[in-house]
Formats: sequence, structure tokens, C-alpha cells
Amino acid sequence: MTLTYNSIVDMCNRINNEVENEDRITHKVKLNSLSCLLQDLDQITDDYLKARTLANYALELLFAGNINLAHDTAIKAINLAHNLEDQDLNLKIINILGNVHNQLGRFALALDYYHQGLRLTEHKDQKINYRSTLINNIATVYNSMGMKDKAIYYYKEAFELARKEFNIKSQYLVAYNIIDQSLDQKQLEEVSWYLEMMAECLKSQKNLEGLYHIVRSKYLRIQEHYTEAEKELNRAEALFEAEQDAAGLNDVSYERVKQLSRTGRLAEAFELCQKVVENSEKIEDHEILREALKTCCHLTEELKLYDIGFENYRKLVHYDEKMMRNLYEASIYQLTEKTEIELNEKIRANNEKLFENMRFIHEVSKDISKEQDYEALIKLIIQKLKSFVACDAIVIGLHDKENALITRRTMYHAGEITLTYDINVSNKSSLAAWTIRNGKEIYTGLNTQLKLDDFEALDVNFPGITVPYETVFYVPLINDNAVIGVFSLQKYEQNGFDHYELEMIRVFSSYISIAITNALKSEQMKSLNKTLEQISRRDGLSGLLNRNALNEDVKKILNTIRTEQSEIATILCDIDFFKEYNDKYGHLEGDVVIKLISSIIFRESSTATPYIYRFGGDEFLVILPNANYENVKGLAHQILKGVNELNIPHKEAGIDKRVTISIGVAIFEHYNDDTNEDLLLKNADIALYGSKRVGRNQVQIIKF
Repeated sequence: MTLTYNSIVDMCNRINNEVENEDRITHKVKLNSLSCLLQDLDQITDDYLKARTLANYALELLFAGNINLAHDTAIKAINLAHNLEDQDLNLKIINILGNVHNQLGRFALALDYYHQGLRLTEHKDQKINYRSTLINNIATVYNSMGMKDKAIYYYKEAFELARKEFNIKSQYLVAYNIIDQSLDQKQLEEVSWYLEMMAECLKSQKNLEGLYHIVRSKYLRIQEHYTEAEKELNRAEALFEAEQDAAGLNDVSYERVKQLSRTGRLAEAFELCQKVVENSEKIEDHEILREALKTCCHLTEELKLYDIGFENYRKLVHYDEKMMRNLYEASIYQLTEKTEIELNEKIRANNEKLFENMRFIHEVSKDISKEQDYEALIKLIIQKLKSFVACDAIVIGLHDKENALITRRTMYHAGEITLTYDINVSNKSSLAAWTIRNGKEIYTGLNTQLKLDDFEALDVNFPGITVPYETVFYVPLINDNAVIGVFSLQKYEQNGFDHYELEMIRVFSSYISIAITNALKSEQMKSLNKTLEQISRRDGLSGLLNRNALNEDVKKILNTIRTEQSEIATILCDIDFFKEYNDKYGHLEGDVVIKLISSIIFRESSTATPYIYRFGGDEFLVILPNANYENVKGLAHQILKGVNELNIPHKEAGIDKRVTISIGVAIFEHYNDDTNEDLLLKNADIALYGSKRVGRNQVQIIKF
């Protein structure tokens, strides 16, 4: 049956009305209904109706986790709507685009869309109150960027505004965000009140009930009411399953991971957490993805699943690197997708400044995302910043929480970059310490008149030191809800930074935090790899190098000898009658003997060579490149003497009723093409056999 034009229009209006106003219809049904409309959409000449349909379709795609298609659909909608006079429709689409980019981690672009929306709310003919929704979304961006104090400030502003607007849905969603952040930071004082507000809002917002049960579950879990918390999760899960809400179900699964972990069911928690990582990657839920990766890393450490742990750790590092690249992508989108809204001349001038800031962040983010060396990264950040922002001083320091210090403080001043002294976090005359203690930024354009709580005059703790800067801006560097450092720009003149410079610095500080975290993780990874390499080369009982290390080292040693045409010697030691000792005294006592003799061999040999190995069960090998006959002979006898002086009883079969060793020394006076690993070890064994054959507890030296 072919539909008439009027029938298509009527059907479009009816379905859009149902999608927008009928909360009892599930998101899946809404998505399917709108999807069916798309095949007839080209026949409609009414741009408003087409844009409205595309906007609703983009919103439902966002609910379903299809982020990329939601983005493309919203762009089509905004291209149709920007010439229309309906500001409410433009607002809706701009908000959707902001949500898309926020979910993809493109924070700068998300903020720009939301601020465009706020400017549109100033139009007198706007019918729908979107202001609280936009401010709530701005807070969510700051939360994702780790700027928690700024986020909670905006959340609370949004909540009060939503109450003035009588916007029940916005009140509900903002209350959810406030509770969620408060629970993450273990700040429970206001949670009960906001839960009551959510419960009141549920009377008219039943379609959002799943969120209420999730935060109630978190609240109960933190209070260790695990049974009740699980019941709340089950209620949320049932509601999200009915809605086929992939993001909601992912939230439930991750909260269940925390519940399992808190109750000691670590293996189950890890298995579920891996699924959460997979689901988060699939639906592009970046915030939960990062948290789930961190949890997987923690659980693998608890479960001692080190190989899997390293893989998750690498994924986490790669994810943080991707967040850095997102800023680069955001700047490209900023230039190509900017919504063309009619703005007055002042707004146009502001946008030019915004573009300039975005281009700077774009350029710098490309560079700092590649730099993995911490010291080089800090110098790069300082060099880039001073080339863009007029300032007289820049300071970046790390928060050493364990020792309560600000360490590795790097300062740009008078044209030089220097490493300066550590500061105690408790120091009440330091603005950097105040910033870290309070987790809040400080800005003043008149430093000499700055007054802060919990702060003392400079000369109280820094006698004889003066600060010549009037404009100071300190920003805490925050990652994963923790203050990892502090970042400051300063100027001699008063009121030295304008609003756009401050906003750019705030945004950029979050990317500095990520870059620094990545560089520190890279340091840790290198240190960990070095430690693992050392562990893999060490014998666990004796602490000496093991046979694997010998196999790696001997080729390098022989190459050096070949190049230098020098002598090489081996000292091979074997514990006499060690099998009989184990049979008589037991393997635990045998292990003690191994440790004691290893310590003697290491003590005597380590100043002469790093190549000291536990060669087998009761055999030890020392390799001495650039050997000297008298030195090697003296070393072998010192080892023999040291073992004898241990005077370990061996009454059944020992020499003189004590533990002794036999030592064979092989000296290669001239390197030739036949000298290889096998020959080196074979000749060492021949020398050792000579020692045993003539009575043990002595040194035999053979030259080859």
C-alpha cells in the first residue's frame, strides 16, 4: 500500500509525539519506529519535521550505545535546523551533539556545544527550559576530566536551577549525578536528602527508575549492607533489560563487580570485570571502560594473575594515550563541524579566541601525547605554554602522597627551566601546598592582597623570600579522583590573564594530568620490566644469577673477549657430598647451606665480576673476563677459605666432618674460533673433576 504525502506527514508527527511524550514506550520500540520513518523521510519537504525526526532518532541511537551513527544523524539534523527559527529544536540537537562528544571523550568540543546551547537559552522565544540540563552536562564534562570540585559546583547550580524551572526530569538526573560523585568520594552527608529528591521525582519519571536503584545500591554497598545492595541491583537490572538499555546494564555489571570485590569474591569479580571492559569497548562507554580497566589491574594483582595484569595495564596506558589524541580530534571537529548559529559581533570575537586556544591545545596535545619521558615531557609542556600564554613563571610539581611532599618541582623563571626544592604539603605559606591540600584552584590578580583560610604569610615559613608576581593561577592536577600534582602560571602585572586564557588553562590542565600520568606509568613500566627481567635472571634460593642468565650473558662475554683478544677464566664450585647432606639433615637445611655458600662466593667475587651464577643444584659458576692468573688463583682460594670458615657440620660423609667445596679453575689464555659456550663450560667441568679426583676441598687450575 502506497502512502500519500499527507499520510506520511501525519505518521511522522504521531510517532515523534509518542517518542517525545510517551514514557511507557521502551527505547527499543521508539528506535524501531523512528528507523521505519527514515525510508520515507526524503519525501517530506518540511525541514522542521525532518530535523525533528532525525533529532529524536539520534537521541534513541545514543541511548542504544550506537554513538557514531547518533553523531552522523545529529549532524544531518543540525544542518536542517540551523536555518529554522525554532530555537528549542536547535537546542535539543546541540545538546545531543554535546552528549555524543562527551561520551567519546572529546571534552573541549562537548563544552563548546553546551556553551552554544546556553547562549541560545537567552532567546526570548524559547519555550522549553534547557538551561539546567546544559549546566548539568557541563558539570559531567568537568567530572570526566577529573575536575571534581568544579563539577560539583556546576551540579548544585544545575539542581537549584532545575527546581526553579520545575524541570522534574532535570532535577532527577542532576540529583543522580550529585549522589554518584558524592559516593565516589565517600562524602555521604547529603546523599540521603538527594535520594529522597530522586524518589519524589520518580512519581512522574518512572522510565528513569533504574538510575535510582543503582545509586541506592552504591550507597548500601558503601555502608556494607551487601544483601540489600544486591536487591537494588537486581531491580535496576530488570528495568534496564526491559528497556534494552545497554549502558544501564553495563552500569549494573560494573557495580556488581565492586560488590563482589568488597565481599571477597575476587575471581568472580575479575571474570565479570573483563566482560564489563568488553561491553564498554563495544558501546563506547569510555568512563566505565577506564574504571573497569583499573579494577581489572587491581584484581589481577590480588589474584596474582601477573601476565593478564600486565596486558590490562598496557590497555589502560593505551586508553589514556587515546584520551590525549581525542583532544587533537576535537580541534579538527571544532573547525569542520561548528554549528552555524547567528551570533552577534562580540560572540564572533569570542569564538575567534576560542579557536585560537583550541588550535594551541591541538598542537601541544600532538606533541605531549608522544612524549613518555617525564623530565622531557615537563620541559616540553613549559616550552609550549610560554610560547602561547604570556607569563613570567611556570611551576609544575608532583604530589608524593606517601611522604606528604611536592616533589620534582620544575620551574620556568627568567628564561631558564630548573629543578627546584621539595615543599612539604603541610606548609601553610605555600600556594602550591594549599592547592594540593584543598584540591582547589587559586586565581588572584592581586597576590599581595590574597587572603585564604588555612594559609599564613610567606615570611612565616619562607623567611627572606619574596614573590614578585601579582597574578597567580594554581590548578591541581587531578587523575582518577586523586591530586597527582600542581600546575601554576604567574605574571608580574596585576590581573594578567583574561577569561579565555583561564578557561584554556583549566581544560589543558586535565590533559597535562593525563600526559604526566602516562609518563609516570611509562617510568613504572620500565622499572617493572627491569625488575621482572632481573627476577627472571635470578635464582630464587641463592640470589645469584641463574642458568637462563648464563645463556644470555655468555654470548656477550665471548663477543667482548673476541674483540679485545683477552684472557677469560671460569671458576666452577661444587658442594662435596651434598646429596648425602640432604639425606641426613633434610632439604630445608640443604637450602640453608646453598644460601650460605652463595653468600661467600658473591662476597669474594662481586668486586671482580658481575657474572656469578648458581649453575645447577649444588654447583656455582664465576666467569672472569680479562682474567689475570694470579688474581683468579687468589679469588678461588678465598672462596675455598670462606666456605671452610663457615664450619657447617657434615658428620656422615663430609671432609673433616664439615661441609666443603671443590673448585675447578679453567683459564683460556688465548681466544680462538673454537672458543664457544660449550667449550667454556666443558673445560670448567674438567678442572672441577680434577679437584674432586685428588681429594676434594681444594682448588685445581688448568690452562687451555
